[in-house]
Amino acid sequence: MMNRILLSMMFLLMLTSNVFSQTKISFEKQNAGNKYKNFSFGMGISYSNNTSLVNFVKQDFPNYNPNSTAGNIKSLDAGVEFFGSSEFQISRLWSVKAEYSYFTKSISLPAGTFYTYSYNAHQPLLNLSYISRSQFIFFKFGAGVGYDFSTFTRSVSNFDAKYTASGFIIKPEISANAQLSNKVAGYISGFMDFKFTGDLKDDAGANLLTPSGETVNLNSQGLGLRLGLSIYIF
Repeated sequence: MMNRILLSMMFLLMLTSNVFSQTKISFEKQNAGNKYKNFSFGMGISYSNNTSLVNFVKQDFPNYNPNSTAGNIKSLDAGVEFFGSSEFQISRLWSVKAEYSYFTKSISLPAGTFYTYSYNAHQPLLNLSYISRSQFIFFKFGAGVGYDFSTFTRSVSNFDAKYTASGFIIKPEISANAQLSNKVAGYISGFMDFKFTGDLKDDAGANLLTPSGETVNLNSQGLGLRLGLSIYIF
């Protein structure tokens, strides 16, 4: 369902840009001699592989059966994020961007169980991008690095146990702004993320352990897609 929504939004952005391309002053022309600032916001979907966390869930979940199609816990699962950013052009070919994103993810379990596992992450980043222009579209190729603060929640029959971990995240990204009006553009990006955190701990500082005694972390590698809007100031 989420994939269909994102694809529909992509088509709408491209169609709208084409319809209005004859009535606006191009970003390329406005950018000639004027550095831009922009503010972007939107949402995205990310597929990530949390090996340590999935291993914990498989050991913690009662009577887990890896051979059951209905009960099999996926190693790669989707999460949703919401983001906002401010970007500043520092030269004709380069820009820097300050970004904040909130990511949330639940691990799929068989229906009707009393166990739920989820986590969320706060992620401020700084990004450096190379700018490539066409008349009505700006393409950007960049990478960001930032801080990750995550909270993992294990719920059993409505009793919640929370654990936290922090670390850093690296995010290569390719993005495009398709102009919709003189100041507004559609935003689309594809990215990878590499997350490195410490071990999950409770409020008392005790490590979260698997039943076999291993520590648990939220290290992951992922791929994602974002859609949103950007407001440009030249």
